[in-house]
Amino acid sequence: MISKLLLLLVLVQPSGISFAQEGARVLEAKLQTRLDSYALTADTFLQALTKVASQFELPMGIVWIEGPETPAVFKHTWTHATLHQVVDTIVASHPGYDSAIKNGVLRVFPRGDLDDKSSFLNLKIDEFEVKNEIAGKSIRRLHRVVKEIVSPPPPSLPGGGEAWSFGSNADDQPVSFTLKNVTVRDVLDRLTLSSASKIWIVTYSQDSRPTKTGFRRTASLFNDTPIREDDEPAWAVLRWGSIPPKQP
Repeated sequence: MISKLLLLLVLVQPSGISFAQEGARVLEAKLQTRLDSYALTADTFLQALTKVASQFELPMGIVWIEGPETPAVFKHTWTHATLHQVVDTIVASHPGYDSAIKNGVLRVFPRGDLDDKSSFLNLKIDEFEVKNEIAGKSIRRLHRVVKEIVSPPPPSLPGGGEAWSFGSNADDQPVSFTLKNVTVRDVLDRLTLSSASKIWIVTYSQDSRPTKTGFRRTASLFNDTPIREDDEPAWAVLRWGSIPPKQP
């Protein structure tokens, strides 16, 4: 199974082949799987993506914008199609979205998001090191690093809370790696591949006002309570099989 292979890649990286290159090779091969017949019904675009990711064990990173048009039922049947064509059909059903493989993760995102300077996902990190640590702890650390830039506390106050969702699992294994000159998006890719949770999701808020530091606001995946500016940004990490709610 792909989950076992990805875990092997975390623990034993082939000589001369980077983790990202090998992960991309595995994922691209998986997406060429041909399906004689496949039917999918989902309450939302987001649920359609996560259902396919879970059923076929695809590592996935999703960036989406909440809005009144988002909760729309998706229903489609494919015959003699590749898994890649299934994903392409889902992405095409939501105008303005693209997909791409990067770092061994299938990314789905609003068009232009990869170059959006107001997205915290595009912040550059000089170095992020993990030493014999489970991914849950590393994701907490990543959030603190990002928060210092997006919503730094006043000089006289300690840091605020952490607005993200991650559940450590008994099958998470400690890993070690060092990433240099990467984006937050790249670090999320590696951390989710290194954990038992293989889907990361960032939800952009309908509120178009930037934060005081000029970043795009985020929203909770699980409720409609606005994220406090002092707690920005928010993201969620899900296991395969975890289905997002119908409406945030």
